[in-house]
Amino acid sequence: MWRRRYWKVSVIDNYLWGDAERISPEAPVPVVKIQSSSSNPGGAGNVVANLRSLSAGVGVLGVVGDDKEGAQLKSLLLESGADVSMLLTDPSRPTTVKTRIIAHNQQVVRTDWEDDAVLSEDLQRKLLDSLAHDISAFDGVIIENYDLGVLNEGAIGQILALCAKENRPVYVDPKANDFFAFNGVTGPVPYTMCRERATRSYPLFHLLTLAAPLPSRRLRSPTSLPAESAKRWALYRSPRRHFTRSSRAIGPESTVVSTLRAGLCLLLISSLPAQANIEFEPWDWVTYRFSQHVVSISDGPDRVYFASPGGVLQYHSFGRYWDYPITPSQGLSDFSVSAVYYDLNTNILWAATPEGLDFSTDGGGRWNHVPRSNLGLRTGEQIIRIGSTADELYCVTSSQLLKVDRLSGFLLQPYSEPPSEAETKWGSYPMRAGDSAREILDGYTALGGWTLELDWFNGPLLNESAKISTVHTDRFGDLWIGTEGGPVFRGDRQLMLVEPEPVGLAQSDVKAIEAWESEMWIVGTTNDRRYTGITLMDGLRELAQFFRRGIEITMGVDQARGVVPVKGEWWFGTPEGIQTYDPDRDLWSRISNAAPVIDQPITHLEHDGIFVYIGHRRGLLRMKNDKSPSEPWLLPAKLGRWPIDALNWDGANLWVSSGRRLWRWLADAEFIYEYGSFGEDLTGLNQEKPPLMSPITSIVSSDSAVYFADEFGLLIYDKSSGKWERFTAESQLVGLNTLDMDVVSLDDSTTVVWFGTTNGAVVTSLETGFVDRFNVADGLPANRVNAVHVSGEEVWFGTDEGLCRFKWKRYLQ
Repeated sequence: MWRRRYWKVSVIDNYLWGDAERISPEAPVPVVKIQSSSSNPGGAGNVVANLRSLSAGVGVLGVVGDDKEGAQLKSLLLESGADVSMLLTDPSRPTTVKTRIIAHNQQVVRTDWEDDAVLSEDLQRKLLDSLAHDISAFDGVIIENYDLGVLNEGAIGQILALCAKENRPVYVDPKANDFFAFNGVTGPVPYTMCRERATRSYPLFHLLTLAAPLPSRRLRSPTSLPAESAKRWALYRSPRRHFTRSSRAIGPESTVVSTLRAGLCLLLISSLPAQANIEFEPWDWVTYRFSQHVVSISDGPDRVYFASPGGVLQYHSFGRYWDYPITPSQGLSDFSVSAVYYDLNTNILWAATPEGLDFSTDGGGRWNHVPRSNLGLRTGEQIIRIGSTADELYCVTSSQLLKVDRLSGFLLQPYSEPPSEAETKWGSYPMRAGDSAREILDGYTALGGWTLELDWFNGPLLNESAKISTVHTDRFGDLWIGTEGGPVFRGDRQLMLVEPEPVGLAQSDVKAIEAWESEMWIVGTTNDRRYTGITLMDGLRELAQFFRRGIEITMGVDQARGVVPVKGEWWFGTPEGIQTYDPDRDLWSRISNAAPVIDQPITHLEHDGIFVYIGHRRGLLRMKNDKSPSEPWLLPAKLGRWPIDALNWDGANLWVSSGRRLWRWLADAEFIYEYGSFGEDLTGLNQEKPPLMSPITSIVSSDSAVYFADEFGLLIYDKSSGKWERFTAESQLVGLNTLDMDVVSLDDSTTVVWFGTTNGAVVTSLETGFVDRFNVADGLPANRVNAVHVSGEEVWFGTDEGLCRFKWKRYLQ
């Protein structure tokens, strides 16, 4: 059952039916002998009645006269099941009545009884107060404006502001000439004639409507739908399901098209486009995370799709490579996908998540969402399998079979009868107790050191195994096997071989990123040890190598917060000490017990070529890079046993931040310099600008400068002059809680700084002062950005929901 929707302006349509057998002697017009009459809600009221037949809850907000027609209209709307508690009465105006005289199913004449005077201020205030009081009960607002005085520009502005504040989408079917008064709506659906009138005055809008669904910049709307789009959409709908108008009732073209467009608006409200910001191309943002638990598989024209905790995975069947994963960065409603299905009849990709049912008409680039409440799913009930016949889509849960409209996701019938297996194509479903893949895999041999035993794959490494979770046979007869905790396997039916196809990351969150030639170390921590590990990722080829506790890492742990290269090895700071990796010997080990005692967890690591500096929750220590203890050192005693907030080796100096203090260790001179809390020692800093009065939370250095992030923006230390500068971008950087930074110099000598913060990513140009911000509304998987790494045209973000890549340069304008 849909939650209530909201409409404006109602009319009553009267029909006088009869026959015309002669011409009037007074004038050359037919004489109609009336045989019957009927009345229906008209205008928005007609739309309300039709949408009630879709089981949509509808509330009506508008004005009627204090007359018998007004009472009749209320009665008709109540009979349809609409809520008329917000329908106001105006004694000073008549109810709008449109009477059509029809002979032999042909309209002869129409009479209109209406008053288009502007509502009194008192009535307008009551309408807006009623909307403000009840808007929380509605999923969206659709304005049917007939230009009869109920809505003026001021009222429209207040409605749009209220809906924006409450995050409610607004769709509008304007009949007025000045429909740019609706600036800020979610989607305009203008009348053909109104659009033509408008485009003569605004030719730019004409081009944009022809290019729908591209956004209208003039209207600042994410969806611009011309009338023709609604008509094309209507061709795919079944009229008997959507319209209650009698087959003999001949309505005006405007009413019919309004109803079609309103139905489209209902579809858009019920199946809201999930793509957060259509300014970006679908694959400008790509997110990777733990994906080694495939529960459903389906094949499309050239790709195979996999449901996983990392979204919908895509494998290119003919190119034999993993394509970008589909995640909330593309508009998917959740990372965790319980079922996936590609409908070859409609070329629509479907995915079930804990939030409901999502569908994409462009192969996964952009998505629409049907909430679980619209599907009648109970608490905890999830869709585990999706399939279709030539006419309908079917969704299977643990307790029911749902019949769903295969174009919109509308629920047609819960607890449906199963369709004929011969007529139905299905995606695979999770294997349950009693299910077995032995018969399907009988005679197949596994490659890559894997062996197949019952319903398990045993890997080439110690303790490496993966339970088969789902099996799918594609239309070419090849097998696709999902596992729990292991790779996907592809089975060739001719050679009778199955080979592993590793995919995803080894963790579900990312705390640090460190580049190694064309690859990157991705490290993180998590409370769920099933979704953890250390990943070495090739960002160019989209390939990943995993290092997991008890498998690749036979001694030690696989959760880390920091990583640094040390004499051909890699050192990782973990909650349990230092973990090291020798890539030449492919050997993992832990620092000897003879090393200094470290108060875990380790949060920061730096290396100066001789010493490794280790920041932890109770201060700072160092050890030689040959893993032997170092001689006594003055700096830890000066710092005290306080957590280290930031650590950076700039090539000559070690910078240490702890609390509101900043320390500089001049390694060659073995000298400590402390910068005062009020900035008196920050040479060259304009004292009118904020000094060192808040903790420095991130430090990064380049060849010429060192950059320090605090609550007031950036402090910049020039290495050659020794002078300091404060950069706030006219206070646009004030208040950031920065967790990590990266600095890059462009070809035009412009210096760009990327900030990872607790509330998204921020980029600024030091030369121009340009600042832009990005968060989950743009494509980030989470607002907390723990790590930032810039690599050419791409910037990589480590977040609490995985690793995200953003193609950023085109947007730095």
